[in-house]
Amino acid sequence: MSVTLAQLRRHAVARSLFTRTTLERAIHKLGFVQADPIRAPARAQDLTLRQRVRDYRAGDLEQRYPELAIEEDYFVNYGFL
Repeated sequence: MSVTLAQLRRHAVARSLFTRTTLERAIHKLGFVQADPIRAPARAQDLTLRQRVRDYRAGDLEQRYPELAIEEDYFVNYGFL
C-alpha cells in the first residue's frame, strides 16, 4: 500500500490537533508538554497549547499549574505531564 504525502499530513494533523478544550484536558490528551524558558519567538509550552486550549494566553500554564492535576517532571526534556 502506497501512502501519499497529503494522506500522511492529514493523518498527522488529525492525531495532533484536536478541538480546543481546557488546559488540563489538553495536557492529559497530549501526555507531555515540553517546557522552554526561552521566549524566541515564544516558549514551547505556549506555542503548543495556544492552538489546543480555549482562550489560552502565554503564561497560563505556569500561572494555573498549582490548581491543575498535572505534574512537572524531567525526562530527556523538562515539561508537564
